[in-house]
Amino acid sequence: MYKIQLLSCIALTLALVANGAPTSSSTGNTMKEVKSLLLDLQLLLEKVKNPENLKLSRMHTFNFYMPKVN
Repeated sequence: MYKIQLLSCIALTLALVANGAPTSSSTGNTMKEVKSLLLDLQLLLEKVKNPENLKLSRMHTFNFYMPKVN
């Protein structure tokens, strides 16, 4: 249910990271960072697609009890 919101948040984060990435770094360092980011995203995608984690993906809600005003 929240997969679309999570994936859109990830896409926005990637866009911000790509926009703010330094352009003067070496190609080797950039490739290491991109590979690390790709591995993190693959792990996250596996967790999102895993049906066993359905209970964990739901948002927790808390009940707040307001005092009655006379």
